[in-house]
Amino acid sequence: YQWLSWSRKGANQLQFGAMKSSVQQVIEKRNWSAGRVYVWIDVLSIPQAHKAVQNLAIHSLFTYAKCSDALVCICPTSRHEDTNEVANAQTFERRLWCRMEVLARCCSNGVKGVYVCDDSGLRAVTREWAKSVVRVFDGELTCCRRGHNDGTEPCDRTILVLTLLGLYFECYACTYSTSGVEFFREMILPQKEAIFPKEYDYVGKGGRLERRELFGDLIARIDSKIRAGELSCDLTYRISRRMSPTIRTEGIIEVPEGGPDKDITPMVSTHSGFFEAASADNTAEKASPTREEYSQDNNSQVAL
Repeated sequence: YQWLSWSRKGANQLQFGAMKSSVQQVIEKRNWSAGRVYVWIDVLSIPQAHKAVQNLAIHSLFTYAKCSDALVCICPTSRHEDTNEVANAQTFERRLWCRMEVLARCCSNGVKGVYVCDDSGLRAVTREWAKSVVRVFDGELTCCRRGHNDGTEPCDRTILVLTLLGLYFECYACTYSTSGVEFFREMILPQKEAIFPKEYDYVGKGGRLERRELFGDLIARIDSKIRAGELSCDLTYRISRRMSPTIRTEGIIEVPEGGPDKDITPMVSTHSGFFEAASADNTAEKASPTREEYSQDNNSQVAL
């Protein structure tokens, strides 16, 4: 979903209502038990107060996407509190952060389980829809619109470089086929120069555009290292399997006044609770389950 305020974080009441109804619909479509469903929401699941910790969570977006069984794009027609501009499914598709979350999910698990919730209700997306939004850096950012505080602050584009380098490496180096890897090879590789641009236009002092480096030659260097056999995804795969079940902590959540409804409450979790749900029946002594084993568990995860 889009943040529709420059001073208030998270969803407005209209978006929050759409979140509750859409999650309930996904539960019914997938025949899940509501008490075993966990929801990942950026404003709750990514730390907002500490910038360094926030960046660590942003760099982990690809990992979150892997764990989710569904991604719901929340975009009912609404208005921005400061600009009074209309926000809807079309503006959602233009937002860089929204595009990033769709890209991460599709490169992990393909388009299956990705939904759009707008004024017409909940619907599953198509591969063509996903293809139209994966050019992340063609998307719009509030920091650019506001001129990066007259050119004194970095652009949010630079925050995503490490995240997308990790995504690119893992998908490109993968030697086995998954729905996510197939999406990457079909939708991402043919347009990788546009999706991972070497440079970008920075809005500087007085609104002047400055050409700055973004990915530079990093994608070409990864390609070269993989072809030379100097990099392999096998190591990262083994590490992720060993580490995932050890992330087990607890947290506290806050919800808007008057909500959520009682039957929705079990579906809301924090950053840490999301990981706990993904490995609820495992301990640090057990081997980490595969994706297929996760899908057979009673717990399900939905990202909003």
